[in-house]
Amino acid sequence: MAKASYSRNHKGTGRLMRTPEMLRVLEEAAQRGESAARAAAPPGSTFRVESSRRGSGVWKDRAEARLVNASPDAVEAEYEGPGPGPLNTAIDAIERGGG
Repeated sequence: MAKASYSRNHKGTGRLMRTPEMLRVLEEAAQRGESAARAAAPPGSTFRVESSRRGSGVWKDRAEARLVNASPDAVEAEYEGPGPGPLNTAIDAIERGGG
């Protein structure tokens, strides 16, 4: 049996992390989270998904998707309401892979 080997290729990994397919996977996860957040949020709450193939991190070297609570009362809904805030609920849904 042949021995497997691996050589790091940072450029190749970076290209992979910026592909349209990677962006689509991240957007789909954020959209699942958005559905869960809307269900857990007070009526009238506003959420949006923002995404980019270059991200907003220090190096801007990978795709990202963000779920934003854009409601005027976002801080209160997230931190001062009973139970977990809508974005915490979204995180659980994203990690479960369901909405």
